[in-house]
Amino acid sequence: MQITPVNIRNSSVSFGTRREDIRKAQDIERRAKLVFPMMSWTMVNEKYLSLNSKSNSCRRPKQLLGKLSKKITRARENAEFYEQILKENPNIKYVEAKALKELEVIKDLKVGNCHENAVAALAVLAANQYYDCSQVSLGCKVTIRNRDTKSVEDKYYYELDHTFVVADINGDGKKDVVIDPWLDFADSKSGSMARFKAFYTKKLEEKKDRALSSFLSDAGKDKYRYEASVTPEILELDGYSWKPNDLRQLGKMVRENYQETVLKEKE
Repeated sequence: MQITPVNIRNSSVSFGTRREDIRKAQDIERRAKLVFPMMSWTMVNEKYLSLNSKSNSCRRPKQLLGKLSKKITRARENAEFYEQILKENPNIKYVEAKALKELEVIKDLKVGNCHENAVAALAVLAANQYYDCSQVSLGCKVTIRNRDTKSVEDKYYYELDHTFVVADINGDGKKDVVIDPWLDFADSKSGSMARFKAFYTKKLEEKKDRALSSFLSDAGKDKYRYEASVTPEILELDGYSWKPNDLRQLGKMVRENYQETVLKEKE
């Protein structure tokens, strides 16, 4: 039986969008999934299985997830061996060499989580000459307010262990489009925040409760006087500060090695 990789199981088509940049981003996202299909154990866990179940019917899926997790760990270990690419291409930097090695491993093992999906999106963006883009992470801000005065009493910030890509598709210097193959969409920043809030509802609520509990732990604070709200935020990702020249070089090599990443003019 052939298993369809999770990152191409669904289509990210948004019917009726009027923004040309979002339509182009959707083409990029679909091409990334088509050229670099992969199975993600975190997505299978989040979207299709409940690991908290005690039923016997979940034992087999749990075992398969365990094997898939180990395979992804092995893939990431293999991706660290990019020295040969540097030797064969002395004009590139380690960031391009590592990305190329990651793409090679993805094509070979067909596994990956959100990081690998983001690398695939970056590669397809660069192959199509979009060089103003970044790999970023998802976080959230919890705001504590006084119920009566509505004044802000405190703010808490958390990371949510998810990464994706933001890109400037229009060429106006604004990275205002989000491309997230792992979550199967490309959208505006505002539309993406709504998607993140819907998908990570449980985690966001947990962060909100954690922040409020921490705030109220100080002696003398009445829990009925305060309320908390939580919003997702885009955070810079340490260690993945791509420069346009780096992406230009990556795009050149991706086009040479994966010609199918290049979109047709009218696609």
